[in-house]
Amino acid sequence: MRVSGVVVSIVAAGMALAACDTTDEALGEAQAGFGVPRQPDDAPIEGERTDISGVVRVRGNDCVDLEVDGLQRWAVWPADSGAVDGGAMPELDGVAVDAGDGITGTGALVTADALPDWGGDGYFAAFGGFCDADKVGVVVLDHATISPRRAQR
Repeated sequence: MRVSGVVVSIVAAGMALAACDTTDEALGEAQAGFGVPRQPDDAPIEGERTDISGVVRVRGNDCVDLEVDGLQRWAVWPADSGAVDGGAMPELDGVAVDAGDGITGTGALVTADALPDWGGDGYFAAFGGFCDADKVGVVVLDHATISPRRAQR
């Protein structure tokens, strides 16, 4: 008995779909494209750690930056950050981050070369490339809070 190519294609597509991550968080981030850039859990991005204080800025292309000392840098959020607004904005300690929010924490000011897979074809290369991380620089946050602390909405 011969199985038609259409049946094989349908079965393969079903298996691929079944393997997809369908958690609410993954679906929300997929709707927003790249999602919220977070540090890898197992390998923090290298750089000299310091206190960080800045203001959240959202560019016309929806890249989320942190303005630190008058310079906007592409923000990579702590590994335990959540995502809201369809995956477009970070969430810190259960509170959605908004444009104009003050952020305080610890982390590093680095160049795009410090990002995992920079110069390759992985997540940080694609997302950071889209957000011009090589031109604007990067702020990597290990821990961050919204300051002054806002009440949950």
